[in-house]
Amino acid sequence: MNKVIGILFVDDVQEDVDSAINAISKSGIKFTHTVVRTKSDFTEAMISVVPDIIISEYVLAQFEWTITLSLRNEISPYTPIIVLTDAVTESTALDCLKTGINYYIRKSNLSNLPQAIKALLLKRDKLLSGLDEYTALRYTELKHKFLSCVLNDTTSAIISVDINDNVVLWNKAAELLFGWSCREVIGFPMEQVVSHEFFDIVEKKTMNHHYRSEQWEGEVYVRNKTGERVHLFCTVAGVKDEEGLNIGQTYRYQRFSDRLKYEAKEDGQIVNENIPAEKDFTVYGSAGGSLKESEQIADNLMRLDLAVKSAKMGLTSYDVKKRKRYFDKQAFHLLGIDSASFNGTDEEYFERIHPGDREEVKSLVHLSLSKVRDYEAEYRILWNDGSLHYIVSRARLITDDENKPVRLNGLIWDVTDQKLLEINLRENLRKTNSIINNLNGVVFRRRLDDEMTMEYISHGMKTLTGYPSWDFLLNRVRSFNSLIVKEDKEKIKIEIKNAVEGETFYSVEYRIKPLKGKQRWMLERGHGIYTGKNRLAVEGFITEITDRKNIESKLNKSLNQLQQLNQYLQIIREKERVAISRELHDDLGQALTAIKIDLGSLKHILSNTEEAKNKIEKITALVCETIRTVQNLTAQLRPQIIDDLGVEAAIEWYTKDFSERTGIKIHLILEPVLNMPADISLIIFRILQESLTNIARHSKATNAEIKFRVHEKSWILNVRDNGVGISENDKISKKSFGLISMRERAKCFGGELEIKTPGEGGTIVSLRIPIKEGKSRENFNL
Repeated sequence: MNKVIGILFVDDVQEDVDSAINAISKSGIKFTHTVVRTKSDFTEAMISVVPDIIISEYVLAQFEWTITLSLRNEISPYTPIIVLTDAVTESTALDCLKTGINYYIRKSNLSNLPQAIKALLLKRDKLLSGLDEYTALRYTELKHKFLSCVLNDTTSAIISVDINDNVVLWNKAAELLFGWSCREVIGFPMEQVVSHEFFDIVEKKTMNHHYRSEQWEGEVYVRNKTGERVHLFCTVAGVKDEEGLNIGQTYRYQRFSDRLKYEAKEDGQIVNENIPAEKDFTVYGSAGGSLKESEQIADNLMRLDLAVKSAKMGLTSYDVKKRKRYFDKQAFHLLGIDSASFNGTDEEYFERIHPGDREEVKSLVHLSLSKVRDYEAEYRILWNDGSLHYIVSRARLITDDENKPVRLNGLIWDVTDQKLLEINLRENLRKTNSIINNLNGVVFRRRLDDEMTMEYISHGMKTLTGYPSWDFLLNRVRSFNSLIVKEDKEKIKIEIKNAVEGETFYSVEYRIKPLKGKQRWMLERGHGIYTGKNRLAVEGFITEITDRKNIESKLNKSLNQLQQLNQYLQIIREKERVAISRELHDDLGQALTAIKIDLGSLKHILSNTEEAKNKIEKITALVCETIRTVQNLTAQLRPQIIDDLGVEAAIEWYTKDFSERTGIKIHLILEPVLNMPADISLIIFRILQESLTNIARHSKATNAEIKFRVHEKSWILNVRDNGVGISENDKISKKSFGLISMRERAKCFGGELEIKTPGEGGTIVSLRIPIKEGKSRENFNL
């Protein structure tokens, strides 16, 4: 056994658990284990852990072991359970096995525990996987008698045909309804005996198509032997052999009026219906019947027997007067009863039924006999090996001439596989719902209407809105749309419509008004549901993002404050540059000019001394150079040309000077720009200065191109060179102070700066600053 199995120990003595674990470990079984001591812990473990096997102590301090068995049967009836104790006698142990315990082992003999675990898990796996198929069983003469009784007691006409549509079965009700005797139709094609008149050709095609794969029902008109047109309700179903191959089909006819009576009776209305008297089980094959008719009936029953056998059904009959029960071999097998030792008593039969279902089945039998109506029940059967099987039983009540119950004739079949599937589906649904309802949000499915009608909504809606999820389901109390803030409704409608039409996912944020408190922000993600080209609904997930939006708001506020601070610092810096420029121009420049004038005067006074004259000329040249330096510094700090002639003239002046100083050829493309604020002009000029400085320092370029224009309500500056290009690391480096300064300058006025390295080489610096009409900006008045 290579698979790791899960073991659930129900024991309040840890030493006993350790002994069992030690015995299992020595056998080589790979397992995980959980130990529980209370009823609540056991219930939780059965649901969350889902063990492969249960090992329980017989005597528990917290709760009785019978509760363990009951909970096992309710939650996971196919999980084997082993009682492990020394506290009971052999007779008590046998009683335990009868009630549903799968195995009993004494603590003094734990060496048998691993082998018991392997055997029980193997048996369970065979049952669950369907490998334990029942072997083929021969049907006895009693079954044929039962079948004949069931077929000929019914008021419905039953007709079976083979693969060639030749009639092979024709019951008594068919003889009465259509007027043909059994010997007149057996072996003849169905269409020669029963001619259907459908309301339209489509209905006929539908019936012919469906009976081979599934049951078909509908209204038809049929002419009987005398030509009379009869309105009938018809049911057609295919018949398959043991290999699943189609071997024919069976027709069931009811007069339409009788069908209405039956439906009314099912609804609880009172309908007078003549129930035929009890039939003798030996009516066919008796000395009074002809040999040919007996052989023909036997052949018909053999064919019907094949159909019932393929459905794994058993036949049952209950003699009310004798209080005796009769079963065929298949029924004995389904009930787990040994036919050789069965005496047919009620006590023997009810002993097989699970204790939890026993009283209910008795009540249903009593109700059928006292109310004179048919019997139907679903219950559990306990086999000798402790396994549990689910059985469905249906029987027709047969009465005598005085309308007193005489016999219950019917069928039983095993629905264990279906119940197992139901249990698994129910458990999977419970787990799925548990996962969905524990999500931090709401899972939903809603219609594509204005009210956003919810077809499904998880329990998380109460946490988000304060209202129960039930309120929104199909708009029972309120619609989900009623909670959404009015200003956000149109946005949601457009987003979802575009996503559904484009068959894409959508994500939309909006506000709702909860039952209590302030507005909350929601994030909804979803997608459309389609059938072909039809748009059915949307499904998705809603979660609250109020905290995130609050944090975003605070971050945006902080960012705006930082941008305002940066803008203020840029303004202060430029003002300081203007002040320094003025000081240099007015004070230092004038002082130097005065020195130059004084030197000129001194030169005339000392003109007779050649050495003094040369010295004065050198000092005069130095002063002139200093004056030019001051002028350059003044221009760099604040080019007066920007204020006088505008940014275009400043760009022309600066690029010409740059080209002369560096030898890099500049190609200018300038478009006229009107009414540009002084602060924007200065920002653009400063970014151009930094871009050209980087070209001179790092690019090794020989040519550069500068474009300045207005496009799509934005001022755009592009600077491109043919140099080596900038690396990705340099673009994002914290030491690239020039690039950082350029980006921050652009952000001050809502602009964007992008630096790219194209494949053909070089670097492109792109600046875009939006034009904001009517918004005043500070002018430096310089």
